[in-house]
Amino acid sequence: MIEPHLQFIGADYEPGASGPQRYDCSGVCGAYLEALGFTVPAGAFQGIDGDIWRLRGSLDEVELERGDVVLSLQPDGQLHVDVAINPRRVLTALKGRGVAIRRTYSITNPLGVYRLRK
Repeated sequence: MIEPHLQFIGADYEPGASGPQRYDCSGVCGAYLEALGFTVPAGAFQGIDGDIWRLRGSLDEVELERGDVVLSLQPDGQLHVDVAINPRRVLTALKGRGVAIRRTYSITNPLGVYRLRK
């Protein structure tokens, strides 16, 4: 069986896109979470709302589990989300790079690790 995250690798980046050929960061996070069997409510990435998301802690405090979402602040002031595929790697969509896997230590300005409420 193919790992769920592999189907997204190499897709192009496009702001506001949620697949299947193009994604932005929230689009690929939502699609990957659904591939894992999570139910992702409409508007889940409009803001980190306590009714939808549970804060697990800071990136330095918790060991990531598959499906955890890391919220970070980009240098331009925009919020960015990555989704964990294992404790040290995340699936992401980046301008100029598209959908890729990166190591957690490359996440700058992390704001917290979140989990969808069941």
